[in-house]
Amino acid sequence: MVLDGLASFGTLQSLPYKLDVEHVEEAMQNMLVIIEMVVFSVLQQYAYHVAPYSGEVEKMLKQNKKNE
Repeated sequence: MVLDGLASFGTLQSLPYKLDVEHVEEAMQNMLVIIEMVVFSVLQQYAYHVAPYSGEVEKMLKQNKKNE
């Protein structure tokens, strides 16, 4: 919606490479999606850590039972 608003106000203009405003707007939207996906992929590594699924937790629990 922001990109549509910028295009309607004339802030986004066509480039000298024969790209019209719609293509420039679409390219900017695609770049924003790419940046968003990179940021969310990094954040998901912290939100969903691999440790519970790696088997290390089960090994530690088994060792604790043997030591008791």
